[in-house]
Amino acid sequence: MLISNNDPTSPQLVGLTGTGTSNVTFAPASVSFAVQTVGIASSSTRILLTNKTGAALTLSTPAVSISGQFLTSTGTTCTNSKVLAVNGTCLLYVEFKPTAGGYVTGTVSVTDSDVTSPQTVALAGTGTYIKFSPSPMNFGIVAVGTQVSGAPLITNVGPTTVTVTAGGITGANSKDFVSNAGEPPCGGTIPPGGTCTFTVSFTPSLVGSESATLLVIRLQCRQPASAFPDWPRALKA
Repeated sequence: MLISNNDPTSPQLVGLTGTGTSNVTFAPASVSFAVQTVGIASSSTRILLTNKTGAALTLSTPAVSISGQFLTSTGTTCTNSKVLAVNGTCLLYVEFKPTAGGYVTGTVSVTDSDVTSPQTVALAGTGTYIKFSPSPMNFGIVAVGTQVSGAPLITNVGPTTVTVTAGGITGANSKDFVSNAGEPPCGGTIPPGGTCTFTVSFTPSLVGSESATLLVIRLQCRQPASAFPDWPRALKA
């Protein structure tokens, strides 16, 4: 903005900035997936698109495009040529299926008749060569003071040996969960295609839902460190 006056410094300039946003909105506006085993699709995350433009919105053909190691999945209702009335909505269901270890990003975009088209949701996730099953580990309903046990299985689906350095159970109710995984877990290494298993026990000390996190930590591997992130897995009861 230019201001002219009788001051010797006239004219003065005032910088103006701003960021426009679309009235085609998404909830959530971005999605970060949990750590996911390479080659296995995550559970779907739902994204709600709402037409707040004040006029009917026509989706294009194709209506949806997605990039990176992400997929649209069953249940998506933002389909080709769909017309959304004012305040109308449709759904996007998105999965993360990593093809390699490490942190990756992508986008899911919707093309339509609005001037702000295409509108985009940022996606992110981390792939790991470690498969943990079952995940989460659910002990079900257990009487207070009664111990039940399960045996999680860790599999290295990657091409190189993983060196494991530490493990533990964390969380608000961690004192009621015990593991015999040893220190370090898995004897310290898991070769390509190798597995290890150990026992996790749950002895509830209170009435109600309890949860904790089993954390297995790696330090060394011949792949980049990002390909083998720490592996937190939920324990529930």
